[in-house]
Amino acid sequence: MPVTEKQRFEMHSNLKVKLGDDVADTLMEYLPPVGWADIARKSDVDRLERRFNFAMGIIATVGIGIIALQAQILFLVSSL
Repeated sequence: MPVTEKQRFEMHSNLKVKLGDDVADTLMEYLPPVGWADIARKSDVDRLERRFNFAMGIIATVGIGIIALQAQILFLVSSL
């Protein structure tokens, strides 16, 4: 269940009473501005990196193939 802004404000207010303003402010700075479900984990970033690298490899391979095809076409046209 996501935490609402009202709940965050109430928590901050209670922390200020119990811990003081500076400690409460510091603690709130360490909490994400959204729910934990919205925070990317290292494993999420690693998985995306692998997918990105795979896609870039395919793009590079296709690009090299297109360049080779263009070179063959130019060679054939120039020999006419």
